[in-house]
Amino acid sequence: MGIKKAGDGHMLPSSRCCECGHTLNAASGLDTTERPDPGDATLCINCAGLNIFADDLSLRAPRADEKLAAAEDADLRRLRTIIPAIPKVLRKGAADGAR
Repeated sequence: MGIKKAGDGHMLPSSRCCECGHTLNAASGLDTTERPDPGDATLCINCAGLNIFADDLSLRAPRADEKLAAAEDADLRRLRTIIPAIPKVLRKGAADGAR
């Protein structure tokens, strides 16, 4: 599973986080410029909730098997603890597509 590492950020269809309802319309990651693919996992910048990219790159809720795979992914576990520690003002800018 793992996260797609999309370094420069990519505009995507506007979707709501499946856990908190926060509107998201971009994805970025750690160290490449690849766009996310359908089935890739992503974390909400607002709540660190697990979401999965659907075929049209909108967000959908993870299936049980995807939740289990995410729980075993060290990068996802680490990021789920880091995101809440980011000051809310910085998370808002990231969620709004600001650089």
